[in-house]
Order: sequence, then C-alpha cells, then structure tokens
Amino acid sequence: MSKFKSAAVLALCVVLTPAFAQSLGEKQRRADIEKSLNRKMESVTMACGPMKFQFDWSTFQDVKDMEINFCMHNGLNTVENICLRTKAGKEAVQSKIKTITCKVSVPRTFSLKNGEFVYGFDPANADGGNWSYDQKPLEKFLMDNL
Repeated sequence: MSKFKSAAVLALCVVLTPAFAQSLGEKQRRADIEKSLNRKMESVTMACGPMKFQFDWSTFQDVKDMEINFCMHNGLNTVENICLRTKAGKEAVQSKIKTITCKVSVPRTFSLKNGEFVYGFDPANADGGNWSYDQKPLEKFLMDNL
C-alpha cells in the first residue's frame, strides 16, 4: 500500500482519549486495538468510501480486548456488508454515515443522527463473544434508517 493511502486510512480512524488511567498493559492493548482498527478501516474504506471510526472511551471501564473488538468489528462489519451487498446500500451509507462511534451502553442502543452512527453494545449480553448477537438487530436498524 502506498504511503499516501496508508496516511489517508490512518487519518480516517479517530480514537478518542480514554477517560480512565492506563497501565502499561492497557496502553499496549490499546495500541494493538488501533492497529486492528486501521486494518479493518482499510477494508471498510474500500467498500464504502471514507468515514471515521471512534471509540467513546469514556464508556469503557477498562480496555478489554473482547469487548472492544466485538464493538469495533460488529459495527464495521455490518456497515461494510451493506456497502458490498448493493449499489443502493453503498450510496445510502456514503450519504448518511460520516462517523461510526462505538461505545458501551446498557441496554444496547443504536442511533443515526447528523451523519454519526452510534453503536452502543451491552457487554453483559454479548453471549461470550458471539458476534452474531448484535448482527441482526444492528443490520435491521441500519436498513430501516439509511
């Protein structure tokens, strides 16, 4: 990948500063998560066009890999799949989603307003990492609101 394209993808990924103190272990996990996010955003950008992704770190109690990866990948995979499925889906995503925000929310919530899609997942109901738990309601929400 060219340096320009890599810089463009990195520029699209926004990760908010966490509200909690970070241990060395948490800092390393967060760096690993950001690398994973950058790889996933390359794929989403290819399918949907440019958009930003951010975590609302203030809603996370600490950096738990499974929870953050669940939130990140479930939200991004659902948007990417809509873009890949049909031209109309891609156009709807491009016109209505500029930013995806992932956060912890009890109970689970979804919203789409002013170009920001907020995916609030409930880790207590994430079924031990079963990523399909939120997939259908998340996709239904987007299909009904795009």
